[in-house]
Amino acid sequence: MATLISRSKINFNISERLSSPTLFLIISLIPYYAYFTSDIHWWGFVLIFQLTLCFFGLFIREWRLCSFCLFILLAISNGSWFSHPKSLPEVCIEQIDHLSGVANENSLGNSGYHRFSKLTIWCKGHQIFKPFGNLPVDPQTKLKTRWLNPGSRYEFKNIKLEEVDSWTLTIQPKKNFQLFNLTSQDKYLNRSYLLVYIESKVEYYLDGFPRSIFKALALANRSEFSPKLRTALKDLGISHIFAISGMHIGIFYLWLTFFLRRFTSFPLAIIKKGNASLIIDLTSLLLIFGFLQIIGMPISAQRAIMMLAWWIIIKHLFYWQSVWFILLGVATVVLAFQPAAIGQLSFQLSFLSVAGILLILPFLPRTLTRDSYLKKTCKAVCSIFIISLWLLAYTFPIINQLTEKQSFIIPLNNVFHILFMSLVLLPIFILVLFALIFGYFSGVVFAELYLFTIVSFTCHLWKEILYGNESLNSIMQFSLGFNWNGLSMGLYWSILTFGLLLAGREFKRME
Repeated sequence: MATLISRSKINFNISERLSSPTLFLIISLIPYYAYFTSDIHWWGFVLIFQLTLCFFGLFIREWRLCSFCLFILLAISNGSWFSHPKSLPEVCIEQIDHLSGVANENSLGNSGYHRFSKLTIWCKGHQIFKPFGNLPVDPQTKLKTRWLNPGSRYEFKNIKLEEVDSWTLTIQPKKNFQLFNLTSQDKYLNRSYLLVYIESKVEYYLDGFPRSIFKALALANRSEFSPKLRTALKDLGISHIFAISGMHIGIFYLWLTFFLRRFTSFPLAIIKKGNASLIIDLTSLLLIFGFLQIIGMPISAQRAIMMLAWWIIIKHLFYWQSVWFILLGVATVVLAFQPAAIGQLSFQLSFLSVAGILLILPFLPRTLTRDSYLKKTCKAVCSIFIISLWLLAYTFPIINQLTEKQSFIIPLNNVFHILFMSLVLLPIFILVLFALIFGYFSGVVFAELYLFTIVSFTCHLWKEILYGNESLNSIMQFSLGFNWNGLSMGLYWSILTFGLLLAGREFKRME
């Protein structure tokens, strides 16, 4: 009897996992691996697979809602590119007024052409949409396509078109071929008045190293980094701390909730009813969203705020769903609207880092309420070190593409500089931003000189530590020459992922 009960439990657990919404999201993301092939139509194959999955998902109760939502997302984001297949008119062969498309790959691609998707063509009053396009690589285009950014929209000048089929175009460059990044142009031209005001204040009070650090961490603007600073950050393995991403959003969220919880700690009816947590989370989310809107909503920050919003919804409304559902759900939404984002190193690093943290969580030291403040601090530092060491290994195929030099003390570098940024730099910068925003709307200047003096002193202190750390780090550097491809990276991550999952299951069983 006991054997039958145990078998029924095992069968129930297996069927429950196979029908979970998380598995649906995993299956829907698998076809994006086609990006790493050289096929021009990879995006079309992904759509066919996902639409087929949505159809079959309607017959599984647990998948039904996810299937319906994904179908709506795909229809909204991709419908216009496939709904009206139209041949290229003759007038478009003679004159092209505008042609733009989304880059699918960067210069790491080794095929004889660059892939583009979601092409928009205007010619003599005609507007045509084509889902696929390719730009042959020749000596003229090779130099101008070195910095292609996957997911960015580019405009082509001095080209001629050849229609391969109803869905595909070949873009042939002519003499004086030109390429313009429309995404970067729109980002610069759409800066808010408040952002321009803050930047003018920063440029008035700060210069040199402090100004470049403040602009990078507070305003997502790394244009003023000197070559020496870029090299130091790259060698130390801490360049990621200057991308406004999930780590920064998480730090902002923790500081905001910390102060809001202290502010609402006095007894109120709403607190006694337990509704304060939701109010604090929503207030923090709105404040962070407003801040990101001010600085132009960087792509990495857009993904992070989506993940935070999804986490808050799951936390308060659908608490039975796993954290993996949040990560995979955000990836699904992002890729539904921007399929070429799968090729962005920032996208890969963001989601691999979060996945790596979720995998390593069971092995981190647990903080208990009875622990002293010193013990809690030691456990937190130890956790950061373990996470840093694991993420270095887990994201190594991506990091190895960014820099050939590695160092044995990169995990220690990350522990120190992340703590310094989290506990010292960002709290000061947040205070300065609040003062500047208050001054912008009220016209009242509030201790700006003193606040920027503190910023300058703190940044100069960090500068001395940073370059001292670089001197020590240079002794520990090594190079690992290995050419990664889609197959080797897939095998590497599969071995690490399944190995840690099995180790986590054994670790949990031993407890």
